[in-house]
Amino acid sequence: MFNAVLGRDVWFTPAPQQSIPRNEDGRCAAKITKVLSPNTVNLIVFDAQGNTHGVQGVNLLPEGQAKPRNGPYCEWPAGTGGEGHFASKSAPAEAVAGRSGS
Repeated sequence: MFNAVLGRDVWFTPAPQQSIPRNEDGRCAAKITKVLSPNTVNLIVFDAQGNTHGVQGVNLLPEGQAKPRNGPYCEWPAGTGGEGHFASKSAPAEAVAGRSGS
């Protein structure tokens, strides 16, 4: 299991009543802005039109947990193992994101 950490990438699925434009699969890109508990986070959500939305108290699903029928919830992007886009298991997301390419 991976820990929620400030700045990590997640996929956010809004609740049906939330007026956030979604991608074809119903999700939006998001980043963790605050960790409230191991499974509850605040997010900055990037909608399908490129606008941002602050969303608080979102359930972060552990890897392998069944997805709820309706949102809101967030999950780790497929293939990242909870490490987000820029991180690796050997380095925190904050350190890797700050490196410049060679």
